[in-house]
Formats: sequence, structure tokens, C-alpha cells
Amino acid sequence: MNLLFIGGLGTSEILLIVVALLLLFGGKKLPELMRGAGRGIREFKDAVNTATTVEEDKKPETKSEPKKEEEHIKSDGYREMSKEQIHDEAEMTFGEHLDEVRKILVRVAIIFTLLFIVLFSLKGIVLDVVFAPIRETFPTNRLFIWLSELMGTDALRIHPENVDLFNNKMAGQFLLHIKSSVVGAFIIAFPYLIYELWRFVSPALYDNEKKGVRGAFLFAGLLFYAGLAVGYAVILPLMINFFAGYQVSPDVPNTFSLSSYMALLTSTVMIFGIVFEFPTVALTLSAMGLLTKETLKSFRRHAVCVVLILAAVITPSGDPFSLM
Repeated sequence: MNLLFIGGLGTSEILLIVVALLLLFGGKKLPELMRGAGRGIREFKDAVNTATTVEEDKKPETKSEPKKEEEHIKSDGYREMSKEQIHDEAEMTFGEHLDEVRKILVRVAIIFTLLFIVLFSLKGIVLDVVFAPIRETFPTNRLFIWLSELMGTDALRIHPENVDLFNNKMAGQFLLHIKSSVVGAFIIAFPYLIYELWRFVSPALYDNEKKGVRGAFLFAGLLFYAGLAVGYAVILPLMINFFAGYQVSPDVPNTFSLSSYMALLTSTVMIFGIVFEFPTVALTLSAMGLLTKETLKSFRRHAVCVVLILAAVITPSGDPFSLM
């Protein structure tokens, strides 16, 4: 029996995850781990409910005459702002945060829509990029063909001619055009998404935190594109060559649908782009004081479990072999 859940998570994969949890934490610590996860979920819900209640119960304050801002000079020479200034500049209500998120989403939607229209109109260029890895002229394919000829072995040769695509849906090619434009628009707009995220979180950071977090956000776009390049130019051609040449029997030829090819391309490229963002996340959390060397050491087993669960969700099939 193979019960499939969201993301292709199968029964065998769930059993493998449970076994890994038992091996990493032991039977005695599992109940404590589950209770801790439950407490975390309850605390998060209580925090959201409290913020909503405070927002609803907050009464409008009567405006008073503007007063001259008071400034106090400390003994060490630093300027201390009054409580009114701190509240006005740093503190926002839950509703104001939601309104700011709405404005960000509107700006992002406008940029994304414009990029989508441009890429959709550049059909030939976009689809050339999509189908380039299955052509012999692709740089990675040419490199491995050259290496195989140089070393006199066929083991390193890539055979893009083995990839035979077909379309079995009425709107399959049109949907491929739309999906490739959507993915391309997201990739191009990624630095702008990072910029908007920085604008949203920076007011809540202290000055010493902003310096480290700003550096992490600056490198986020570069690392994302580096991951895309590795996934697209290195990993994807090798995966295509492996799957196209693998056969359980000569009587079963390999033919691939457009949707399966696009799914493999998108998942491979985007996963490597996201994986390359892990240093950015670690640097951001470290600059905010939320992640230390001791934390990394103490939560190594938890990280293994998280990676195992993510791998189970990301892999296309529900069997434990693709998970490993």
C-alpha cells in the first residue's frame, strides 16, 4: 500500500523518517520532542491572538498640541530619544504591519506582471533557454563529449539525442510557454524581492544588527543566481543524460512528456537556488544573535531530520529510494 500525501510524501517515506527519528533521538526523547513542537505551535497561535486582541481593543488617542522634542545627552556622548520618538519610528501595530505587507505585495505583483509580459513576448529566446540542456551544442554537453573523446572512453559522453519529447495535452505547449515565462519572471525579480524584504525588516533591527544583515541581503541575490547556474549548467544535463539513458529493458523505450521535462528543469534549478541561500539565512540569524556555534552543535540531529523531511517532500515519487 502506498498512501501519497502532499508533495508526494509516501507511506514508506514516513516510516523511514520515523526510523531516523528513533535512531537520532531515541524512544525516550521522542515524546518530549513532540511536546516541544506542540508548545511552540500553541505559543505562536497565542501570540497572533494577543496581537489581534490588542489591535481591536486599542482606542484612538486624542491629539494634543505638538511638543518640542526632548533630547538628553548621556555621559558617553550618545543622544537618547524620547519615548514618543521611539514609538513613532520603531513601533507599528499589527494592522499597520498588514497594510505594509499589502503595499509590498502590490509593488511585487506589478514588477512580476511586467516581467512576465516581456518574457512571454520573447517566446523564442525563453524556450531556447528551456530546451538548451537537451541539445548537443549546450556547453556542458560539449565539454563531456570532448572529455570522452580525449580520454577515449564512452563513459563520460553525454547523449542529448536520447531525449525524445512529446506533447500529449491539447494545451500542453501553450502551458509550457506560460510556465517558462512565470519561472523566468520570478528569477529576474528575485533581487527586487530581497530588496522589499530588507525594507520591511530593517526598521525592526538595531544598528549593530543592520550591518551584518545588510551584508547577508546583498549577497542573497548573487548566491541565488550561483545556485541557479550550478543547477542549470551542471546538474541538470547530467540528470537528463542519466534518466534518458537508463532502461530496465530494451523493450521499454524512453519518451518524455513536456510537462515532466519542465517539472525536472524547474525543480532542479529552483532547489539549487534555494539551497545556495542557506549561508545567507545562517549569516542573518547570526547577526541577529539567534544562531551561534553552540546552537548549531546542539541542533545537528534536528537539522538532519528537517533535511530528511524536506527531501521526502521535494522528491517526485513516494518511494524511499528517491528520498535517499
